Amino acid sequence: MMAKRYFYLLVEEGFRELSSRLRIGDAILAPNLEVWIGQQWWFAENFDRLHPGVVLFKGSNSIQKVNMRRAKLAGHLVASIEEEAFGLAVFDGENLFDFQVGRFCDLFCVQGESLARFLRCMGIASETSISVTGNPRADLLRPPHDDKIRVEAARIRERHGEFVLVNTNYASINPYDIDVYNYYRRCIDAGVYDPENPEDLAKFDKLIEWEHQNLKLIIQFIRRWPEYSTRRLVIRPHPSEASGTWHHNLGGLDHVKIVDGTDHLSWIAASRALVHTSSTTGLEAYLLGVPSANLSPGKDPFSRHFLANLVNCTFEDVEVALKYAAAGAEQRDTAAPSGKQHAFQAMLLHHLLVDENETAARRVAQSLVRLSERISRETDRSGSSSFVAIKNTTRQANKAGMDVATFTNLVRAVYSHAKEAEFPLIESVAPMVYRLRTESGGR
Repeated sequence: MMAKRYFYLLVEEGFRELSSRLRIGDAILAPNLEVWIGQQWWFAENFDRLHPGVVLFKGSNSIQKVNMRRAKLAGHLVASIEEEAFGLAVFDGENLFDFQVGRFCDLFCVQGESLARFLRCMGIASETSISVTGNPRADLLRPPHDDKIRVEAARIRERHGEFVLVNTNYASINPYDIDVYNYYRRCIDAGVYDPENPEDLAKFDKLIEWEHQNLKLIIQFIRRWPEYSTRRLVIRPHPSEASGTWHHNLGGLDHVKIVDGTDHLSWIAASRALVHTSSTTGLEAYLLGVPSANLSPGKDPFSRHFLANLVNCTFEDVEVALKYAAAGAEQRDTAAPSGKQHAFQAMLLHHLLVDENETAARRVAQSLVRLSERISRETDRSGSSSFVAIKNTTRQANKAGMDVATFTNLVRAVYSHAKEAEFPLIESVAPMVYRLRTESGGR
């Protein structure tokens, strides 16, 4: 009998990563292949109590590198998929990858050839440790996997009517704890900035200045919107922001509604058009077929980094953006004229592999299964029935939050198209940690 293999899919931001991890898990599951999905903090404390397997991390920064090392010492193989890169076209200034991470990461699942080239050129990864898979988050924006988004979008439209969505993303100047210094310290802890490097400090200052310029543009847009359209504006603050700032400053405007803690993809799909300032949501809107206006403050050094700026119509002038968004809200046409659509698609494929014939989730799953063949049986152990319990912070619980009902419903959504697939057995192992196996997979 073939030995059972184990796959541990770690989640940090549930709203962003959980559905895609379930798609990967679905593509892995088989009688001898078992999948565990859940919060990264619990796994980090229990690597040495789990069967040796393949651990999929959500990134490759300095914090992730430390936990990769712990996983390796416990006999696991390590893979990563860089979720922070999903909306990026350029990686040279983002510091997403710890330069020593290749010592502990056996496989980098990358979204496109541009990221693969970056990892090779920087000496972070070798040709043999890279698999160009795409990102399963893109799968969820295409039929038939987008039906959950579309169903929820219909409910939103029924409840809130027609609207234009403004997605904000100002975590550096409006962080959730309302403390920019704490935000800077978190960036240092993740290896994004080196406090001893004057260039990094200057880079952070430029980021702050850029976000303030972005904020000025979006505020102008919001306040002047009634001059161009009678549609309501819905503002959705990023989960990493302090949403109270938006409620306090703009919540009293008659044409504005502010929504918190929402499924951003369904709200994008429900909207007549999206407005943002160099946000990944602009890329998601493009893939969902929603008109998108990107406000960008001139020839700044950051705009070239974002895929949204390649596939959305980008405006420096607020008035031009207002006219475009108002027209898009009335017509709900494609995000750009057809000629631009073809050009956008050609640019996108270099950065984000989107294949009509195979999902990114399946490519990731196949890469992880191949990697699992290298697991050493010499380090095998039975696994523990007694795990280390951890006390999550409120912030961790809000980020990875997945109660049993929510998790089960998401699993059902994955299997709604798989008529012949065996619905997996679901076991809650710890808060926000679940074990998936087939009926025939045994215990």
